[in-house]
Order: sequence, then structure tokens, then C-alpha cells
Amino acid sequence: MSGEFKKLIGLAIGLLQLALSHGNMDAAIDPSLEGKGDAPLSSFSIALDDPLMLECFLNHPDPNDIIFPLDYALLQQQQFDDLPLQYAHDTQPNQFPIHNFGEVQLVCYVSNPAVPWRIVIPTQALNNMV
Repeated sequence: MSGEFKKLIGLAIGLLQLALSHGNMDAAIDPSLEGKGDAPLSSFSIALDDPLMLECFLNHPDPNDIIFPLDYALLQQQQFDDLPLQYAHDTQPNQFPIHNFGEVQLVCYVSNPAVPWRIVIPTQALNNMV
């Protein structure tokens, strides 16, 4: 998590705690409730009070580490590296034809000629697709 984001969350928590410290929140909404049913401020808690719990809720991957799974150039390289797929294309070219997508050529799968072809997802790309 970036330092700026942590500072922003800390500021938000500080503002929330400041708002809570100025009395009964119900009375802030409805002044007729002033002095009725006040609970000690220490009895109020939110999940963001605990830094470890906060970290659990803010587990976002670094955008620089995210790989776009439908990058055709990357898929082409992954298909080239997938030996079982290359073997299937070599031995069954009608079921595993190559289609052009601009400057990129991808191996596709056709179960029968009446069914549209589908791009073959290489084994190493499966986790990123799901």
C-alpha cells in the first residue's frame, strides 16, 4: 500500500474519531435525543480502528503488477511456449487453426465446422484469466 494512501486513510480515521468525540452521534442527527441513552465513546468501534484489520480490507494489488490477460501479443508468446498446444496444432491443424488478429497470430480451437472458433488459452495464462 502506498504511503500517500495510508496517510489518506489515517486522515479519514482521524476525522471520524473527531466527529465521534464531540458527543452522541444520535443527538447530532436528532437534537431531541441529547442526553438520552449516551454510551461511553470507548464502546464504539469500527473495523478501521485496528491497523491490522485495516490492512485486510485494503489489500489491493499494485496496478503496475497487474497483467492484462487479453493482451494478444502476450497470449501469442504464451501459446508459443505451451508445448502441448503446439503439439495439438501440429497434429490436428483443422481443430487448432491459426487466426490473424492484426499483427498477431493466435492458435484457436474448432470442435466442428458448424461451431465458431475460440482462442486457446495457454496453460500458464489460466490463473490470470480466472
